[in-house]
Amino acid sequence: MTSVLRRLRICVLGLGEMGIIHARNLVKFPGVELSLACKRKELLQNLGQELRAARTFQNYEEAITDKEIEAVVLATKPRDHAKQVALAAKHGKAIFCEKPLGYSTEAVADLEEIVQSSGVKCVIGFQRRFDPCYRGAWEQTRRSAMGKSLVLKCTSGDPDFPDKYQRDLGFNSTLLDLAVHDIDLARWLLRSEVARVFASCDALVYPHLKDMGESDTALCILEMESGARCFMHLSRSLRYGYNVTSELVSADGTIQIGEVKDTPMVTLKAGRASTDICPSFSQRFRIAFRDEMQAFVDMLRGESVSHFANIHDAIEATRVAETLVQSWRTGMPARVIRPSKKEAQDVSKEAP
Repeated sequence: MTSVLRRLRICVLGLGEMGIIHARNLVKFPGVELSLACKRKELLQNLGQELRAARTFQNYEEAITDKEIEAVVLATKPRDHAKQVALAAKHGKAIFCEKPLGYSTEAVADLEEIVQSSGVKCVIGFQRRFDPCYRGAWEQTRRSAMGKSLVLKCTSGDPDFPDKYQRDLGFNSTLLDLAVHDIDLARWLLRSEVARVFASCDALVYPHLKDMGESDTALCILEMESGARCFMHLSRSLRYGYNVTSELVSADGTIQIGEVKDTPMVTLKAGRASTDICPSFSQRFRIAFRDEMQAFVDMLRGESVSHFANIHDAIEATRVAETLVQSWRTGMPARVIRPSKKEAQDVSKEAP
């Protein structure tokens, strides 16, 4: 006998690239009643009709506070994430929030206490945790199959500088928006907090970005409390395609994670080998995006779900990214400063 799934009323807020990806995935899952929220009226109407959305909202606050909505997927601008997470927690909504949680530690520091005191479930969209290759590497570290982790080498790069970041310049999105992926990856795979960082950034392909506080190329080093190191190459100018690959060097071996090619096919002809390179993040992580939304739905149904980053992980990613910006500006290594346990307790007492 087939059991009837309880209907889940989920609203996706923000219909940029990520919002649309999440909406298209959610609508495929049995028992999900999808609603959409977007300030762009025509896009909202068209996508709402295409996905047969139960309801549509042009006001984000109305969507979050609506009594029929039980969970929200926040794919809005990162600058709005903190206030939207706080509002959703206040109204008892389960939360999936896209990365980054915010662009400053000050903006997000209170959210851990707010979420914990509300009792709502809140997870963050660091989708690499759901990529089969990265999950396989994590599983090997869990079993200590390769011995002690020593060095994590990461390349994260787009073919060019995305237009959406050129509309909001001046905060070094390469560090505050892109680097958070690898920061979370380092904490997750190396199972350690970041102690000290160093960042070197420049605008080598788009020189005009330099005077705007932006960069298209960055090299970063994270020193972990465990003694391990993470080396990060971040780029907005790879030109040949999309590249997110890593190598985890351990005491007893090395794990190479991910590929730049889009398919397992290689063409051999006239002394040359060629393959198609993955063109975009949506193609590279299509399985991860699907699986993280499935995990969110499973979590709402009460199932035990692993791998999700939580609100603490997201705050730490922002804290370390902000420290990278400090290092870049001073040209010196910078230590990651965290509140002492007493300070954290005092802040918790003052939180609403």
